[in-house]
Amino acid sequence: MESLEQLYRIGPGPSSSHTLAIKRICECYLSRYPKCELYEVTLYGSLSLTGKGHMTDKVIEKTFYPQKVKIIFSDVWKEQPNTLTITDSVHPLTFYSTGGGAFEIKGEGSTVNNKVYPETKMNEILVLCQEKHWDLVQYVLNYEPDILDYLETILKQMFTTINKGLKTTGLLPGRLKIERISGKLYEEAKVNNDPNERMILMVSAFAYASSEENAAGGTVVTAPTLGSCGVLPAVLYYYDQEQKTPFEKLVKALAVAGIFGNIIKTNATISGAQGGCQAEIGTACAMAAGALGYIEGLNNHQ
Repeated sequence: MESLEQLYRIGPGPSSSHTLAIKRICECYLSRYPKCELYEVTLYGSLSLTGKGHMTDKVIEKTFYPQKVKIIFSDVWKEQPNTLTITDSVHPLTFYSTGGGAFEIKGEGSTVNNKVYPETKMNEILVLCQEKHWDLVQYVLNYEPDILDYLETILKQMFTTINKGLKTTGLLPGRLKIERISGKLYEEAKVNNDPNERMILMVSAFAYASSEENAAGGTVVTAPTLGSCGVLPAVLYYYDQEQKTPFEKLVKALAVAGIFGNIIKTNATISGAQGGCQAEIGTACAMAAGALGYIEGLNNHQ
Protein backbone atom coordinates (compact mmCIF):
# COMPACT_ATOMS: atom_id res chain seq x y z
CA MET A 1 0.00 0.00 0.00
CA GLU A 2 1.08 3.56 -0.64
CA SER A 3 2.11 6.21 1.86
CA LEU A 4 -0.66 7.99 3.75
CA GLU A 5 0.60 11.12 2.00
CA GLN A 6 -1.04 9.72 -1.15
CA LEU A 7 -4.36 9.27 0.65
CA TYR A 8 -4.64 12.59 2.45
CA ARG A 9 -4.16 15.52 0.07
CA ILE A 10 -4.93 19.23 0.40
CA GLY A 11 -6.45 20.96 -2.61
CA PRO A 12 -9.33 22.83 -4.23
CA GLY A 13 -12.92 21.52 -4.16
CA PRO A 14 -15.44 20.47 -5.14
CA SER A 15 -14.08 17.14 -6.45
CA SER A 16 -10.87 15.22 -5.96
CA SER A 17 -11.32 13.67 -9.42
CA HIS A 18 -12.59 16.78 -11.21
CA THR A 19 -10.58 19.61 -9.62
CA LEU A 20 -7.73 18.42 -7.37
CA ALA A 21 -6.49 15.71 -9.75
CA ILE A 22 -7.01 18.00 -12.74
CA LYS A 23 -4.91 20.71 -11.10
CA ARG A 24 -2.15 18.17 -10.46
CA ILE A 25 -2.42 16.83 -14.03
CA CYS A 26 -2.08 20.30 -15.54
CA GLU A 27 0.89 21.04 -13.29
CA CYS A 28 2.46 17.75 -14.38
CA TYR A 29 2.08 18.64 -18.06
CA LEU A 30 3.41 22.16 -17.52
CA SER A 31 6.46 20.79 -15.72
CA ARG A 32 7.30 18.84 -18.88
CA TYR A 33 6.29 21.39 -21.51
CA PRO A 34 6.29 24.81 -19.84
CA LYS A 35 6.37 27.15 -22.82
CA CYS A 36 3.61 27.19 -25.39
CA GLU A 37 1.38 29.89 -26.84
CA LEU A 38 -1.75 27.71 -26.65
CA TYR A 39 -2.53 24.45 -24.84
CA GLU A 40 -5.50 22.28 -25.72
CA VAL A 41 -7.27 20.19 -23.08
CA THR A 42 -9.96 17.69 -24.12
CA LEU A 43 -12.25 16.24 -21.45
CA TYR A 44 -14.01 12.89 -21.92
CA GLY A 45 -16.68 10.89 -20.13
CA SER A 46 -17.60 12.05 -16.64
CA LEU A 47 -15.08 14.89 -16.81
CA SER A 48 -16.85 16.25 -19.87
CA LEU A 49 -20.43 15.71 -18.73
CA THR A 50 -20.02 17.20 -15.25
CA GLY A 51 -16.89 19.30 -15.75
CA LYS A 52 -18.51 22.72 -15.65
CA GLY A 53 -20.58 21.86 -12.61
CA HIS A 54 -17.45 20.65 -10.87
CA MET A 55 -15.47 23.78 -11.89
CA THR A 56 -13.06 21.64 -13.91
CA ASP A 57 -12.76 24.31 -16.59
CA LYS A 58 -11.99 26.99 -14.01
CA VAL A 59 -9.22 25.00 -12.35
CA ILE A 60 -7.68 24.26 -15.77
CA GLU A 61 -7.69 27.94 -16.72
CA LYS A 62 -6.29 28.96 -13.34
CA THR A 63 -3.49 26.38 -13.44
CA PHE A 64 -2.38 27.25 -16.98
CA TYR A 65 -2.59 31.01 -16.41
CA PRO A 66 -1.03 33.20 -17.78
CA GLN A 67 -0.69 30.86 -20.77
CA LYS A 68 -3.77 30.45 -22.96
CA VAL A 69 -5.70 27.20 -22.92
CA LYS A 70 -8.52 25.87 -25.10
CA ILE A 71 -10.90 23.45 -23.36
CA ILE A 72 -12.95 20.94 -25.37
CA PHE A 73 -15.88 19.02 -23.84
CA SER A 74 -16.07 15.80 -25.86
CA ASP A 75 -19.09 13.47 -26.00
CA VAL A 76 -16.77 10.50 -26.52
CA TRP A 77 -16.36 7.92 -23.74
CA LYS A 78 -12.91 6.42 -23.24
CA GLU A 79 -11.75 3.29 -21.46
CA GLN A 80 -11.77 5.15 -18.13
CA PRO A 81 -14.63 7.52 -17.12
CA ASN A 82 -12.33 10.36 -16.04
CA THR A 83 -10.03 10.73 -19.07
CA LEU A 84 -8.47 13.87 -20.52
CA THR A 85 -5.82 14.69 -23.07
CA ILE A 86 -3.48 17.67 -23.07
CA THR A 87 -1.36 18.81 -25.99
CA ASP A 88 0.78 21.75 -27.02
CA SER A 89 0.21 20.53 -30.60
CA VAL A 90 3.46 18.54 -30.44
CA HIS A 91 3.38 16.49 -27.23
CA PRO A 92 -0.05 14.87 -26.66
CA LEU A 93 -0.52 13.04 -23.37
CA THR A 94 -3.54 11.12 -22.08
CA PHE A 95 -4.28 11.21 -18.35
CA TYR A 96 -6.68 9.26 -16.12
CA SER A 97 -8.05 10.78 -12.93
CA THR A 98 -8.32 7.71 -10.69
CA GLY A 99 -9.90 9.02 -7.49
CA GLY A 100 -8.78 10.84 -4.36
CA GLY A 101 -6.73 13.33 -6.37
CA ALA A 102 -4.53 10.61 -7.88
CA PHE A 103 -3.89 10.22 -11.60
CA GLU A 104 -2.12 8.04 -14.13
CA ILE A 105 -0.53 8.78 -17.49
CA LYS A 106 -1.40 6.45 -20.37
CA GLY A 107 1.63 4.34 -21.22
CA GLU A 108 3.40 5.33 -18.00
CA GLY A 109 1.02 4.15 -15.31
CA SER A 110 0.76 5.75 -11.90
CA THR A 111 2.80 8.87 -11.21
CA VAL A 112 3.46 7.50 -7.71
CA ASN A 113 5.49 4.41 -6.90
CA ASN A 114 5.50 4.66 -3.16
CA LYS A 115 4.58 1.21 -1.87
CA VAL A 116 5.63 1.50 1.74
CA TYR A 117 3.22 -0.99 3.37
CA PRO A 118 3.81 -4.61 2.27
CA GLU A 119 0.53 -5.77 3.84
CA THR A 120 -2.60 -5.23 1.77
CA LYS A 121 -5.32 -6.92 3.87
CA MET A 122 -6.54 -6.10 7.38
CA ASN A 123 -6.06 -9.73 8.48
CA GLU A 124 -2.40 -9.52 7.48
CA ILE A 125 -2.00 -6.32 9.47
CA LEU A 126 -3.72 -7.76 12.54
CA VAL A 127 -1.51 -10.87 12.51
CA LEU A 128 1.65 -8.76 12.26
CA CYS A 129 0.47 -6.41 15.03
CA GLN A 130 -0.28 -9.37 17.28
CA GLU A 131 3.19 -10.81 16.68
CA LYS A 132 4.88 -7.45 17.35
CA HIS A 133 2.49 -6.35 20.13
CA TRP A 134 1.68 -3.19 18.15
CA ASP A 135 -1.42 -1.08 17.97
CA LEU A 136 -2.32 0.35 14.56
CA VAL A 137 -0.45 3.60 15.22
CA GLN A 138 2.74 1.65 15.90
CA TYR A 139 2.11 -0.29 12.71
CA VAL A 140 1.97 2.96 10.71
CA LEU A 141 5.06 4.41 12.40
CA ASN A 142 7.06 1.26 11.69
CA TYR A 143 6.79 1.98 7.97
CA GLU A 144 6.43 5.76 8.06
CA PRO A 145 8.32 7.02 11.13
CA ASP A 146 8.00 10.68 10.10
CA ILE A 147 4.37 10.65 8.97
CA LEU A 148 2.92 12.34 12.07
CA ASP A 149 4.34 15.74 11.05
CA TYR A 150 2.52 15.45 7.72
CA LEU A 151 -0.68 14.28 9.39
CA GLU A 152 -0.53 17.23 11.78
CA THR A 153 -0.58 19.54 8.77
CA ILE A 154 -3.52 17.59 7.35
CA LEU A 155 -5.50 17.78 10.60
CA LYS A 156 -4.86 21.51 10.97
CA GLN A 157 -6.22 22.05 7.44
CA MET A 158 -9.29 19.94 8.23
CA PHE A 159 -10.01 22.13 11.25
CA THR A 160 -9.29 25.35 9.35
CA THR A 161 -11.76 24.29 6.67
CA ILE A 162 -14.47 23.56 9.23
CA ASN A 163 -13.88 26.86 11.02
CA LYS A 164 -14.19 28.80 7.79
CA GLY A 165 -17.31 26.88 6.79
CA LEU A 166 -19.03 27.58 10.12
CA LYS A 167 -18.42 31.32 9.76
CA THR A 168 -19.41 31.67 6.10
CA THR A 169 -23.01 32.38 5.10
CA GLY A 170 -24.85 32.88 1.82
CA LEU A 171 -25.48 30.69 -1.19
CA LEU A 172 -23.31 27.97 -2.65
CA PRO A 173 -22.20 28.35 -6.28
CA GLY A 174 -24.50 26.99 -8.96
CA ARG A 175 -28.00 27.39 -10.33
CA LEU A 176 -29.74 25.59 -7.46
CA LYS A 177 -29.14 28.51 -5.07
CA ILE A 178 -28.53 26.27 -2.06
CA GLU A 179 -28.05 28.14 1.21
CA ARG A 180 -25.20 27.28 3.55
CA ILE A 181 -26.60 25.86 6.80
CA SER A 182 -23.59 24.70 8.85
CA GLY A 183 -23.52 27.89 10.94
CA LYS A 184 -27.23 27.60 11.74
CA LEU A 185 -26.86 23.95 12.74
CA TYR A 186 -23.96 24.87 15.00
CA GLU A 187 -25.98 27.59 16.75
CA GLU A 188 -28.85 25.13 17.25
CA ALA A 189 -26.46 22.58 18.69
CA LYS A 190 -24.97 24.98 21.23
CA VAL A 191 -28.36 25.65 22.86
CA ASN A 192 -29.62 22.05 22.76
CA ASN A 193 -29.77 20.50 26.24
CA ASP A 194 -30.21 16.89 25.11
CA PRO A 195 -26.69 15.33 25.05
CA ASN A 196 -27.41 12.94 22.18
CA GLU A 197 -29.18 15.53 20.04
CA ARG A 198 -26.43 18.05 20.77
CA MET A 199 -23.77 15.57 19.68
CA ILE A 200 -25.58 14.70 16.44
CA LEU A 201 -26.17 18.36 15.61
CA MET A 202 -22.56 19.26 16.38
CA VAL A 203 -21.08 16.53 14.19
CA SER A 204 -23.60 17.33 11.44
CA ALA A 205 -22.71 21.03 11.58
CA PHE A 206 -19.01 20.26 11.30
CA ALA A 207 -19.58 17.85 8.41
CA TYR A 208 -21.73 20.40 6.60
CA ALA A 209 -19.10 23.09 7.17
CA SER A 210 -16.40 21.03 5.47
CA SER A 211 -18.69 19.87 2.67
CA GLU A 212 -19.98 23.39 2.00
CA GLU A 213 -16.43 24.71 1.75
CA ASN A 214 -15.74 21.91 -0.71
CA ALA A 215 -18.85 22.73 -2.75
CA ALA A 216 -17.73 26.36 -2.91
CA GLY A 217 -14.34 25.38 -4.35
CA GLY A 218 -12.50 26.06 -1.10
CA THR A 219 -9.39 24.37 0.25
CA VAL A 220 -10.19 20.96 1.68
CA VAL A 221 -8.64 17.57 2.45
CA THR A 222 -9.31 14.28 0.68
CA ALA A 223 -10.71 11.97 3.36
CA PRO A 224 -10.43 9.84 1.30
CA THR A 225 -11.90 12.07 -1.44
CA LEU A 226 -13.19 15.62 -1.59
CA GLY A 227 -16.72 14.37 -2.21
CA SER A 228 -16.57 12.68 1.20
CA CYS A 229 -14.54 15.36 2.97
CA GLY A 230 -17.08 16.01 5.73
CA VAL A 231 -17.26 12.75 7.69
CA LEU A 232 -13.83 12.11 9.19
CA PRO A 233 -12.93 15.78 9.86
CA ALA A 234 -16.30 16.29 11.62
CA VAL A 235 -15.71 13.39 14.02
CA LEU A 236 -12.18 14.53 14.84
CA TYR A 237 -13.24 18.16 15.25
CA TYR A 238 -16.05 17.11 17.62
CA TYR A 239 -13.55 15.30 19.82
CA ASP A 240 -11.26 18.31 19.69
CA GLN A 241 -13.92 20.88 20.57
CA GLU A 242 -16.36 18.97 22.78
CA GLN A 243 -14.32 16.16 24.32
CA LYS A 244 -11.07 18.13 24.58
CA THR A 245 -9.10 15.19 23.21
CA PRO A 246 -5.37 16.01 22.96
CA PHE A 247 -4.42 17.14 19.46
CA GLU A 248 -1.57 14.63 19.34
CA LYS A 249 -4.03 11.78 19.91
CA LEU A 250 -6.26 13.03 17.10
CA VAL A 251 -3.26 13.07 14.76
CA LYS A 252 -2.63 9.41 15.61
CA ALA A 253 -6.32 8.65 15.05
CA LEU A 254 -5.88 10.12 11.58
CA ALA A 255 -3.10 7.59 10.99
CA VAL A 256 -5.38 4.72 12.04
CA ALA A 257 -8.15 6.01 9.77
CA GLY A 258 -5.64 6.13 6.92
CA ILE A 259 -4.99 2.39 7.16
CA PHE A 260 -8.70 1.67 6.64
CA GLY A 261 -8.77 4.04 3.68
CA ASN A 262 -5.62 2.54 2.20
CA ILE A 263 -6.99 -1.00 2.39
CA ILE A 264 -10.14 -0.02 0.49
CA LYS A 265 -8.17 2.05 -2.00
CA THR A 266 -5.83 -0.91 -2.64
CA ASN A 267 -8.38 -3.73 -2.87
CA ALA A 268 -11.42 -1.93 -4.31
CA THR A 269 -11.72 1.78 -5.15
CA ILE A 270 -12.37 5.14 -3.50
CA SER A 271 -13.35 6.69 -6.85
CA GLY A 272 -16.99 7.72 -7.15
CA ALA A 273 -16.74 7.55 -10.93
CA GLN A 274 -15.65 3.92 -10.75
CA GLY A 275 -17.48 2.62 -7.68
CA GLY A 276 -20.33 5.01 -7.03
CA CYS A 277 -20.79 7.41 -4.15
CA GLN A 278 -20.50 4.63 -1.56
CA ALA A 279 -16.91 4.09 -2.68
CA GLU A 280 -16.28 7.56 -1.28
CA ILE A 281 -18.74 8.03 1.59
CA GLY A 282 -18.66 4.38 2.66
CA THR A 283 -14.89 4.52 2.93
CA ALA A 284 -15.10 7.81 4.83
CA CYS A 285 -17.45 6.19 7.37
CA ALA A 286 -15.10 3.22 7.79
CA MET A 287 -12.17 5.59 8.30
CA ALA A 288 -14.09 7.66 10.85
CA ALA A 289 -15.11 4.49 12.71
CA GLY A 290 -11.48 3.37 12.84
CA ALA A 291 -10.37 6.75 14.17
CA LEU A 292 -13.17 6.75 16.72
CA GLY A 293 -12.24 3.25 17.87
CA TYR A 294 -8.67 4.35 18.49
CA ILE A 295 -9.72 7.50 20.37
CA GLU A 296 -12.01 5.43 22.60
CA GLY A 297 -9.25 2.95 23.41
CA LEU A 298 -10.52 -0.10 21.52
CA ASN A 299 -8.06 -2.84 20.65
CA ASN A 300 -7.03 -3.70 17.09
CA HIS A 301 -9.65 -6.42 16.54
CA GLN A 302 -12.44 -4.24 17.92
